[in-house]
Amino acid sequence: MCNPLRDALRRKLIFLVSLFFVLGSAWTSPAEAADPDLVGWWKFDEGSGTVAADSSGHGVDGALVSDPAWRQDGVHKGCLFFDGAQSHVRVPNQDSLNPGDGSFTFAFWANVEPTLGTQGSTNWDLAVNKRDAGSVGYYVGADRNQGSADQTAYRFMLGDTGATRRDTPFVAVPLGEWVFVAAVLDRDQNAQKISVDGGQTWATATPPPGPIAPAQDLGIGWDIGQNNFWFHGRIDDVRLYNWPLSSSEILIAMEGGEGFPLALRPVPEDGAMLEDTWTNLSWTPGSFAVSHDLYFGVSFDDVNDGAEGTFVGNLATAYQVVGFAGFPAPDGLVPGTTYYWRVDEVNDVDPNSPWKGDVWSFTVPSKIAYNPDPPDGEKFVDTDVTLGWTVGFGAKLHTVYFGDNFDDVSAASGGVSQADSTYVPGPLELGGTYYWRVDEFDAVTTHKGDVWSFTTKPAVSIVDPNLVGWWKLDEGSGTTALDWSGHENHATLVDGPQWVEGRFGGALEFSGSNYATMDPVADDITGNNVTLSGWVKTTDTHGLWLSCNTGSRGNVALWSIDNGQATMYDGSESTYEGYSDTVVSDDEWHMLTYVRNGATGYIYVDGFLENTHAAGYSFGATDLWSIAMEWDSGGASDFLVGIVDDVRIYNMAMTQGQVVELMRGDPLLAWNPSPADNSTSDIVRAASVSWSPGDSASQHAVYFGTDRDAVGAADTSDTTGVFRDLQAATSYTPPEGVEWAGGPYYWRVDEQNTDGTVAKGNTWKFSVADYILVEDFEPYNDIETGEPGSNLVYETWLDGFGIPTNGSAIGYTVAFQPTMETVIVHGGRQSAPMEYDNTTAAFSEVALTLASQNWTEHGVKTLGLWFHGTAGNTGQLYVKVNGSKVVYDGDAADMQRAWQAWNIDLASVGANLQSVTSLAVGVEGSGATGILLLDDIRLYALSREFITPVQPDPVGLVGHWKLDGDTLDSSGLGNDGTVNGNPTYAVGKVGQAMSFDGADDYVAIDGVADDITSNDITLTAWVNMPPEGVWYPIISCNTATGGNVGWLAVDAGGGADFGNLTGTMFVTDNNWHHLAYTRIADIGSLYVDGVLEGTHTVSFNFSADNLWSIGQEWDGGPIASNFLIGTVDDVRIYDYGMSYAEIAGLAGRTLPFDKPF
Repeated sequence: MCNPLRDALRRKLIFLVSLFFVLGSAWTSPAEAADPDLVGWWKFDEGSGTVAADSSGHGVDGALVSDPAWRQDGVHKGCLFFDGAQSHVRVPNQDSLNPGDGSFTFAFWANVEPTLGTQGSTNWDLAVNKRDAGSVGYYVGADRNQGSADQTAYRFMLGDTGATRRDTPFVAVPLGEWVFVAAVLDRDQNAQKISVDGGQTWATATPPPGPIAPAQDLGIGWDIGQNNFWFHGRIDDVRLYNWPLSSSEILIAMEGGEGFPLALRPVPEDGAMLEDTWTNLSWTPGSFAVSHDLYFGVSFDDVNDGAEGTFVGNLATAYQVVGFAGFPAPDGLVPGTTYYWRVDEVNDVDPNSPWKGDVWSFTVPSKIAYNPDPPDGEKFVDTDVTLGWTVGFGAKLHTVYFGDNFDDVSAASGGVSQADSTYVPGPLELGGTYYWRVDEFDAVTTHKGDVWSFTTKPAVSIVDPNLVGWWKLDEGSGTTALDWSGHENHATLVDGPQWVEGRFGGALEFSGSNYATMDPVADDITGNNVTLSGWVKTTDTHGLWLSCNTGSRGNVALWSIDNGQATMYDGSESTYEGYSDTVVSDDEWHMLTYVRNGATGYIYVDGFLENTHAAGYSFGATDLWSIAMEWDSGGASDFLVGIVDDVRIYNMAMTQGQVVELMRGDPLLAWNPSPADNSTSDIVRAASVSWSPGDSASQHAVYFGTDRDAVGAADTSDTTGVFRDLQAATSYTPPEGVEWAGGPYYWRVDEQNTDGTVAKGNTWKFSVADYILVEDFEPYNDIETGEPGSNLVYETWLDGFGIPTNGSAIGYTVAFQPTMETVIVHGGRQSAPMEYDNTTAAFSEVALTLASQNWTEHGVKTLGLWFHGTAGNTGQLYVKVNGSKVVYDGDAADMQRAWQAWNIDLASVGANLQSVTSLAVGVEGSGATGILLLDDIRLYALSREFITPVQPDPVGLVGHWKLDGDTLDSSGLGNDGTVNGNPTYAVGKVGQAMSFDGADDYVAIDGVADDITSNDITLTAWVNMPPEGVWYPIISCNTATGGNVGWLAVDAGGGADFGNLTGTMFVTDNNWHHLAYTRIADIGSLYVDGVLEGTHTVSFNFSADNLWSIGQEWDGGPIASNFLIGTVDDVRIYDYGMSYAEIAGLAGRTLPFDKPF
């Protein structure tokens, strides 16, 4: 499978790779170029035997235990496959394998199998491990629970001899793909870090203070000792260095290099502060260097370009004195100056010589004080601050001047000197700006310092006593996020999250290794009824964005994203609960709100209630609260990668109406935009925009255009047309209009407040659809009548409640359950159930009253709606427009089918379409009963078209397994299936079917591979699946080694699936559904029950040695995996891509039906 990251790094490394191959031919003995810091190197290229040889030259060979398999499909020649059960490589313990008090680097290629191993804690795959029981030693391993369904995530653990343990953050990688993992302990930088992209980005922690010296053997593929973690997959080219490799060195190791051609490890270190006027430059020579060209100067560009005056000479030794007479900088290095130097390695017999080195630098510090703490211009500083600074070069005494006036501080003199490099100005006022200066005395001269400033935290009053924490994240700089609730629960930023533009003003962007803590809020949470809310923008499918842990780092309540959905990890149950329906890892802003009320927790996304769970955790006054991570025994973990804004904690349970009010954010800003932000509206609704005003607004400055940056940056002086009007009204109509299927359009409203201030608004976005919306059922909720935000569907669509002659009910009627359907939907987040019962009523009808609409504008021709039937439904479906009835003219069996389009030619409706004021949907027929789901009622400027089902051409049938008591192929080509495990036969859709138990059942149909002559194909099957919430393959195709080619499957959410294409129709409902996938050229199409679900672009290729199966798919090895639970019938493979009509025919349809728009 393609690894885009690795491909990108290969392109980046063309120069280094070419060096490696040229040098490989020039140096006949790799040992001549061996790195002395390489203390263990297991290439796994032997191909056979029970010994993994050490290629470092130190003789640290490993023994193969329990038969790890030699393979030839590694990154660099061979590799070993570990079965996730018992197989591993064991390297005997010796001191060179332990870093002790020093530094080291472990690097290797690994490919974790998508399926779990079978021994120990199978979610973990421990690649390299050397630790005694518990937390003494080190490991690099991957945890599948930290990634999405197709990911795992690595971390690097260190435990010193005192059992102090530290873990890096997890870094996610794809399952089933090769990644290069580098783990580095750098004592000089006090850093413990891991990278999975060749050292370009790192997840970092602070290492334990003591020596790392486990007595256990080194295990590759198993955590040797009392721990029980194995590795399932392939490992290649494992290296151990007793030195912290740089990013450049890691890139070369990644490509399999046996030596480093560039000069490395400069002294002074790159970027160092040198408190002296001379130094001896030195470096580690490149592996192939004979001599060294040195460049030195005070300009980066000059040294990088080798400008005149920077070339020192060609040196035979790897050092050079600078700063003395007769050497470079003969008058001494100048304080306050940064020097740059470069070493090009030379070997005249090699055509690639010289090898241009990196430009390094060091700085001789200034004689004046520098690096103030707090930084110059810092905001929100504590009133009891202690000032500090870095002492000027050679300074002996320091004189501090402090005040609240810049000019006074700048001109001050005659102060009292002190020896300490800190100063306590005394208690300061809230919201004050202060200035300070430090003059340095070096026993000869006093060096006047710069004037610095800072501002203390503002005074914030408590307005809402229930709001105990409110972090707006608008500060824009510094390491503190203010608590604007007035409770002074300020957050501390750790490891540098970045201030960025947010949903409302500023925000914090977290990279997966940084976070914020606000532990003091625990004192203000007096019970378990809480509301936790904030805005998140991420593509991260797993991360904890607002967490509460116990003081001992146990789990209390972790408001999380898992599998791309919002969910609560309840520490009392030790599990994620109440997953949202909405996928929130889509790189769009979402307000995620969690409410605990009694024993129930409520999951909201963007103000909509999406799920509940039984909540059992309890808060405490010593709890630890954090944003973008949670604590475990090894330190911070489960980091979020994404942007967070406007985080709030309430010491009370909000109602749904109150949650909706949170959506507006800053009460001074314009809010409630229509069209909604990031929405697709229709040309009627988008003809004008409207909003709700900020609380203090007197006028509104409107900006509108098609350039997001221009709209976001403009002000009222704009003359380009982006600024539109300063007005009192809260709506605006662009005179140029908007285009059908046009956009995106951007707009902003700045509120001109009554006190003369301006509240700059957010930039909103919408696009225009290729239809006009009549009803999508998205706005409705279960907020009680009279509560803020209430919008009950049965108060808009009037049903037969209380009317004996009308047997309808809109919305589910089960007490204490949601009214709307949120699982089986056609589009958006919900659909509307319509229950009907004509056993006593004459008909069942739900009706919508409309403000007069003109259905003849914009070229409209067709009214379309989607309905979803239920088994056992009876009756005649109809629609009324202004009371004029149109009956459904499709197959009566559609009342029992899954989602079906009904497109009505408006020319056939005998009603006044220029003024439509009512729309009704009903079912007639005496005794008719059932339930329909309604969704997406729209007007289209397209004509109605039909699909007329036909039976496919049998000539293209290359495999047909009816599963009527056997696995014989009925295509006539003899591709009979081979049964594995113990599947049973059951009643099928037609005749019998095969039932799979999810343990080890499947049918191998490899013979069909010989008859597939092109990449165009059709796969079909009838399935009856329970709601297991697990991804299952129905028909799969793998390479001979278990790689992925393609599969027709059912995904964990209950939709049909092929690769990155997943359907919306819910098929895991214990009913029969027909699944089909076709490929024609490079377009793949997915169908359910004869209806097209979607298309995508594909490029897979079939071959005669492919492995085909029903009920499972192969992983590397190959190893059978992902066994199906469910019943399958009438499996077919065609050697061509079928038409829509042929798929419909196979799905059992015989009558024409509407082709969806």
